[in-house]
Amino acid sequence: MTITVLLAEDVALLAEAFEVLLSTDPDIEVVGRVSRGDEVCDAVDRLRPDLVLMDIDMPGMTGIQPRPPFEQ
Repeated sequence: MTITVLLAEDVALLAEAFEVLLSTDPDIEVVGRVSRGDEVCDAVDRLRPDLVLMDIDMPGMTGIQPRPPFEQ
């Protein structure tokens, strides 16, 4: 079973390093990368990853803020 991962990291070098490291495992697939915290919710809705590896200090929204409520 493949585990799908969304990377959320604003430092490009770190995001690239995480992606390279994770891609060495055949059971892990990086399905997307975002560089702003406020892009994470949309990416999760669109890509439906099993796991989000998220920096806790990012522009737009931190990795520990609750998800904004859905608009009706």
